[in-house]
Amino acid sequence: MVQFDVFKNLHASSALTRPYLLSVQSDLLCDLATRVMVPLALASHYEHPAGRLMPIFEVSDEDVVMLTADIASVSKDSLGEKITSLADKSEIILKAIDFFLRGR
Repeated sequence: MVQFDVFKNLHASSALTRPYLLSVQSDLLCDLATRVMVPLALASHYEHPAGRLMPIFEVSDEDVVMLTADIASVSKDSLGEKITSLADKSEIILKAIDFFLRGR
C-alpha cells in the first residue's frame, strides 16, 4: 500500500457518493494496521467545492472531490482493490492537507 494510491470504498453506506478512498499516510508507517485515508466523492454532488481544501481529480473517468476535512484512519482490511495512483498530484493533495491542518 503506497501513499497517494486510490482504493475502492467497500462501506456500503458511503460508497455510492464516496466511491474511493485516497491513502495519504507516509509509506514509512506501512506496518501499522490502519491507514490514514481521505474520501473521494463524486464531484456531481458538490456544486462549488472549496478550492484548495477540496481539489478535483479524475479517477476511473469520473470527476471526484477530495473531502480533506473527512480525513480518517481506517483498517487496512476494510479497503477494496487499488484503482489507481494520484502520486502525480501529490503537491495538490499535500497542499490541501496543509491548508486543512495549518490554514496555509
